[in-house]
This record gives sequence, C-alpha cells and structure tokens, in this order.
Amino acid sequence: MITKRIRSAVFAAVVAAVTVGAIGCSPAAATPDPGAALAVKRIGAAPIEAAHPTTQPNVARDPSIVPPPITRTEPTTVEFTLTAKEVTAELADGVTYDFWTFDGTVPGPMLRVMEGDTVKVTLVNPKENKVGHNVDLHAVNGPGGGAAVLNANPGETRC
Repeated sequence: MITKRIRSAVFAAVVAAVTVGAIGCSPAAATPDPGAALAVKRIGAAPIEAAHPTTQPNVARDPSIVPPPITRTEPTTVEFTLTAKEVTAELADGVTYDFWTFDGTVPGPMLRVMEGDTVKVTLVNPKENKVGHNVDLHAVNGPGGGAAVLNANPGETRC
C-alpha cells in the first residue's frame, strides 16, 4: 500500500493534473488531405463544413466537476480508487486517438486532500485493457513517485 503524510497542499494540484499518455493516432491523422491545403493557398481560408455528430465517447473531463471543499480541521486517511480505462475517442473531426484515462476522462478526477492527510491510492486495471498502467504521484517519496508500486497489468489491482 502506498501511504504518505502530505507535507504540502501542492499534492492536490499535482494529482489533479495526473493524466496518462496516449498510445497513438489513427492512420487518418497521418494522412493530410492535399486538396484542403491547396484550397487554403488559393482562397486564403479553409472551407467551412458542418460539424458531423460522432459516435465516439467524449473523454474530456468537465472542469466544473470538482470535489467539495474540505471542511474538517484535522488530518485523516483519505482513500481513492482510480480505474485505468483505455478509450478510443475523437480528437478532431474524423481523427481518433487511443487515450489512457483514469475513470474514462482526461484529465482524471481531482483528488482533494489537506496537508497532513495520509493518502491511500488503489489502481484498478480491468482485464479488457491491453497494457499495464500506473499512477505517478509527484508528491510521494520513493522511486517514480510510487509508480513502481502501483504498476498494474490488465486484470490486476494495486494499492
């Protein structure tokens, strides 16, 4: 189990920014439309097209979704469970991207704690995922901010 006495409120801000990388773009992203580039050169502006509805999931996290302010005055143990979810979503019209997300969004959820809290993080990597995942908490002591301890292959849970 990874536990750490939080010495700075910076931890919450760092964890809020914890996201995972992406594993690649679709081939469509690497093949530009030469006709579109020529149109820009000839008339000075790209043609405007109507947006097309997508059936791809939306992985962008709503920035208004944050945990409530902490009202307690004493440190405590705070536990979080993060689920690694590999999601193919639309990055731009017709361009998909394979995202590594926490709980299906980028960035993952904001984890709010106060100075002095002991934080316990559990990472779930569902068996449907294709690769191992981890959480790198920059405010945690130890190699890789705890990433080595929280490394979970598909179907594993680490805490």
